[in-house]
Amino acid sequence: MYSDLLLEIRDPTEVRAYANKLSALTEQTAIETRRISHNLDSGFLRNFGLRNALGRLIDAIAASQRLEIKSVIELHHEPENELSINIYRIVQELFNNTLKHANASHVRLECTQIPDEYLSIIFEDNGKGFDLGGVKEGIGIQNIRTRVERFHGQVHFHSSENRGTTCIIEIPQT
Repeated sequence: MYSDLLLEIRDPTEVRAYANKLSALTEQTAIETRRISHNLDSGFLRNFGLRNALGRLIDAIAASQRLEIKSVIELHHEPENELSINIYRIVQELFNNTLKHANASHVRLECTQIPDEYLSIIFEDNGKGFDLGGVKEGIGIQNIRTRVERFHGQVHFHSSENRGTTCIIEIPQT
């Protein structure tokens, strides 16, 4: 409705007012869409498991044809719900960082569970990489570290300019 009104109004003050309303509604819609999406992801995880949720995520990203993805998901039993959600969010963030910053064409993802020992995630891209010492960590990497530390795990990033980035995560299983 506001966008239709914007096409008809000629007064710059009114145009600005409706544009601001339209912008606020757009932002509110994005927030709500993100909330619904997260709830759907959590429900899918609960009902169909981490392996299927990761497969669905990989398929959605591969369908964009921005990345060629090779993946190995070897889970011998379903991790508890909170861990599954956090692993899913970590992998989402890794893909998000690659898509936003790396200018990569290939990704390799391994999510492997060694029963009674640890769960391992290895995420590699062939992107432009970055100097680990020269770049301040963004909120995405900080979120990954926080999620891993919550489960007493370890995360290591290996990267150098023009050589891609590798993230290795190990979370102990008890």
